[in-house]
Amino acid sequence: MSSGRSFPMNNLSDSGDWNIRPGQGGNGDWSKWTYALVVPMLAVGAYRWVWERNFQKEIQKVKFSCEKEMKATTMVLTRQCKTRTDYLEGRIKTLQEEKEREKESFRMQRATALLGRLRICC
Repeated sequence: MSSGRSFPMNNLSDSGDWNIRPGQGGNGDWSKWTYALVVPMLAVGAYRWVWERNFQKEIQKVKFSCEKEMKATTMVLTRQCKTRTDYLEGRIKTLQEEKEREKESFRMQRATALLGRLRICC
């Protein structure tokens, strides 16, 4: 897989083999190569700042719409739960009343049967 040629990494302690040397072609330590590397880094930083600011606005919009949708859904579900609870409470009350009527009917049948036996006996 390798072509046999290797490109050694720059030895940071030995600047003799560097492609871009700090003092090359300029006066003092700040050469054109140093500026050539600094300017794109500043541009990347500025671009990132603008990008983040724009996306923060979009994130806030999406967050607001999600919260709005969540509130609407919560209201709908709360209303449905209340409706079901009211229905079930009404159904339970109806069944309890029906049970009481059946008990009363059963008591009346037993009382009638007892009275019938008493009439036969007496």
